[in-house]
Amino acid sequence: MRRGGALLSAACVALGSLACGLTADFSGLQGGDAGATRACDGGGGCKAETADGATSPDDAPSGRVEDGSDDAGCPTSVNSCPVQVTENTFDTSYDGYITYENEGMGAEVNPIVEFTVPDSVVLYTVGCSGSQGFADQGVPSTITAVSCSQSGTTIIYAFTGTLPPGGQIAIYYTTNLPSEAVATCIAVAATSCP
Repeated sequence: MRRGGALLSAACVALGSLACGLTADFSGLQGGDAGATRACDGGGGCKAETADGATSPDDAPSGRVEDGSDDAGCPTSVNSCPVQVTENTFDTSYDGYITYENEGMGAEVNPIVEFTVPDSVVLYTVGCSGSQGFADQGVPSTITAVSCSQSGTTIIYAFTGTLPPGGQIAIYYTTNLPSEAVATCIAVAATSCP
């Protein structure tokens, strides 16, 4: 059952190739990141490394969720889509909210969102199944259905349809605990990523 709750602002996090403690090579890009490699660890943030080997702290968004959690152990996917998480909250009435934006050049086809929850958390699928569960999700009209499941500590939301560039999906989920840590290891894959 959906319960109302105050929407809290969360730090924006750029996911995709920088997610969960990976190193990304930006040497083929033009602009500020040209010739640099950004290494993100799970605890200390990111450091930019120039072609000459010098490193410096980097305040640019990393793939790490800025909620104090350690995402160094997140699984990686070669099919990750370029997204930015704009909300990641859990209120005190069993409800979690994750919103992300498609930052790719094209539409995501059948996006799949995966995230990790604490060990004792059980997803209640009432928040994502049937017509009411679909109505509880904030999706554009180009998304026509959603299904959800849980495997261990990983929750998976699979959407049917397309998310245009700049479009957002706002996920609502409900669990067995009235209060818990926010989701970690948030990743998006799709049949086709821009």
